[in-house]
Amino acid sequence: MTQQFTPIVATTPATKKKGKGRKFAVAGVLTAAVLTGVLIGKGGSGSTADAAAAPVTAPETVTFTKVVPTTVTKTVLAPPPAPVTVTVEPPKPVVVGPAEEITKSGVYVVGTDIKAGKWKTDGKISAGSYVGYFAILADPTGSTSDVDNIITNDNPEGQAFATLEDGQGLENNNLHWVKVG
Repeated sequence: MTQQFTPIVATTPATKKKGKGRKFAVAGVLTAAVLTGVLIGKGGSGSTADAAAAPVTAPETVTFTKVVPTTVTKTVLAPPPAPVTVTVEPPKPVVVGPAEEITKSGVYVVGTDIKAGKWKTDGKISAGSYVGYFAILADPTGSTSDVDNIITNDNPEGQAFATLEDGQGLENNNLHWVKVG
């Protein structure tokens, strides 16, 4: 936007007398010109001595520039993801073939879980348990209480032996077994 300021020059009418009146008119014009110069050139500040040195010029054109604020885009980064805790299980022991020792109660398939052959027990795994029991089963997936499925069974108080063939099952309750042949 452009604004234009026109200086106001004060003049006094000319008098018929040449002399004092004319001096006052010239002095008035000079004073107005000096004040206008001071107002335009110095912005209204300064002393009379400064103003006298300023030349009288034609009206100035003053240009005002409107400052438009710029838009600043700020990128906000998301916080890093929270750490994830991963629990790694230790690797399971590698069992190469069927086992040659039984240390827990359960039903074992001969040829898959345990090896076929002659097995020996020296007694109970836990002395706190009242008895140990084993049964050789014709079908390891069949019922452990079906008398037709049980080939032989016992509740040994001490040492006992069992001969197992592939495909049979051994039901073990609280006895420790080791393959001996």
